[in-house]
Amino acid sequence: MLPPEGCRRPRLPTPDKACALAMRNQNLTLARFFARLDQTRAKATILGMKFANIALPLLLLIVATGRAEPIPATADTAVRCYQAMAEERFADATADCETAAQGGDTEAQFKVATLYAQGRGVTRNIDQSLHWLRQAAGAGHAEAQYNLGSAYQFGHGLPPDDTEAFRWYEQSALAGFGKAQRNLASFYEDGRGVTANVTTAFEWYLESATQGVSDSQLKVGLMYWQGEGVTRDEAKARQW
Repeated sequence: MLPPEGCRRPRLPTPDKACALAMRNQNLTLARFFARLDQTRAKATILGMKFANIALPLLLLIVATGRAEPIPATADTAVRCYQAMAEERFADATADCETAAQGGDTEAQFKVATLYAQGRGVTRNIDQSLHWLRQAAGAGHAEAQYNLGSAYQFGHGLPPDDTEAFRWYEQSALAGFGKAQRNLASFYEDGRGVTANVTTAFEWYLESATQGVSDSQLKVGLMYWQGEGVTRDEAKARQW
């Protein structure tokens, strides 16, 4: 992020009061962003990879530059969780991820659900996995919503329920998750958990296809070729 307008002169020894205030406000904005990354998918991208070793020093730097409120302890714990997961140190990740999850970090909740589902770093426990999956999904985590929909669709630890599966797929699809869009399309196509609507099915297949989901791309091509849910168009069918 660039310094505020008017504060960009090189080697400025002592900024004036207006500039200093603007810079402090900018620092506070950055701090709040990083402290609340648990509420966004951006954190999974920024901190979930190899950048975690950069994120913690950056958080400390923001504190040193004038943050008025302390960053929650769960933020530091969450960073360690993401770093351990990125490096596949699942045993190390478990404690930090659970602590961050208990503190309301949605990405950590999703990671804990995954650890319990796969038995990595912890004894496999489907009930615990579903508990944390529900927490993350209820907080708006799109991939958790997709996984919960899948659990309902296929009866993984839950009684099969197409209506619930549709509900969670729809929430994930509306958040832009491509695989959920594909599954939602199939529910509309087959009339599972919802009244069948082939036109709506095509629209969701197309949304998913544009995100690179390969089986959706194939489906869009076939639907264009057959004129199913859309006006028949051989040229577009060949494109897909």
